[in-house]
Amino acid sequence: MAISEHLASIRALVGNRLLGLPSVSGILKNTDGQVMLVRNTGALEWTTPGGMIEPGERPDESLLRELKEELGVEVKLVGLLGVFSGPEYLIVYPNGDEVNYVTAVFECELLSGTPQPDFDELEDCCFFNLDEIKQLNTPPWLKHMFAKIEKRELY
Repeated sequence: MAISEHLASIRALVGNRLLGLPSVSGILKNTDGQVMLVRNTGALEWTTPGGMIEPGERPDESLLRELKEELGVEVKLVGLLGVFSGPEYLIVYPNGDEVNYVTAVFECELLSGTPQPDFDELEDCCFFNLDEIKQLNTPPWLKHMFAKIEKRELY
């Protein structure tokens, strides 16, 4: 997975130390109400599409950019479902980099395009119903996020 120039410059200074980073995530549903999940290149876990918010970028712009780059789709953001963080959002990457994300989660509506992984950052994408998602290999933050959204706890 590519690292932005901005994050690379920070990592050059702090190494693998824990960073708190702003991020966005999209809940994109198909007409049957299934939710789009993706698998990052080389990863075994399914997650929601999204990524890091770059400096000077608004969260909504960031998510629109990420979905266009990674899935080749144009979406409309329907609303903010919540902003989440905590121990579930702590990730240690294979190279040892530690990140604790603060994630703004938006509900999205597909406007154009058919979701396809870019085969750079993503290697797979698929729509799943909520019962199927509970059976998938997913990171702790995804389970936490879906539970909070279901209960309408927006933090």
